[in-house]
Amino acid sequence: MQDKFFCYGDTILVSSGLTGPYTFSWNDSIFSDSLFITSPGEYHLHVVDTNGCDIRDTLIAQMDSLFFYFSLGPDTSVCQNSLFGCQSGQSLIHSYYWNTGDTTSHIRIIHAGTYWCEATSHFGCKVKDTINVWIRGVRPVAVFIADTVCFGDSSTLQGLSYAFAPEQISS
Repeated sequence: MQDKFFCYGDTILVSSGLTGPYTFSWNDSIFSDSLFITSPGEYHLHVVDTNGCDIRDTLIAQMDSLFFYFSLGPDTSVCQNSLFGCQSGQSLIHSYYWNTGDTTSHIRIIHAGTYWCEATSHFGCKVKDTINVWIRGVRPVAVFIADTVCFGDSSTLQGLSYAFAPEQISS
């Protein structure tokens, strides 16, 4: 039998593929030619024909772990225009889909609200998490101007950065 891979919450049906007068035993407790699997682990099949000839095989069922690791974290407050993304499980993710329509690992938070992200693992399993985000202020914007000079000449750099109350820019 070929090993199986499945997503959290799924049930897979495994069949011996044999027909005829056989006796089947899965893990010495289930006597059927097929088995429903809902948990990862090793599953041992013992098949005996009417002549007493037998065969044993083992199937390993593995569950995708993205469900256990993917998280946007707890509800939070951020500065407007901040980037926000998954807080854990990034290495297990193949693709993202946000309720904003973005398909990147991070989104820019412009407005307070409820955001969700559906992540798809490398094995095709999908997991979704939701978070409430509040705006606590506006992220400072760095704006610099400089005069045009030739290489080796000195120049003046003037900072025109700004922040909205109650945020401040420290030097």
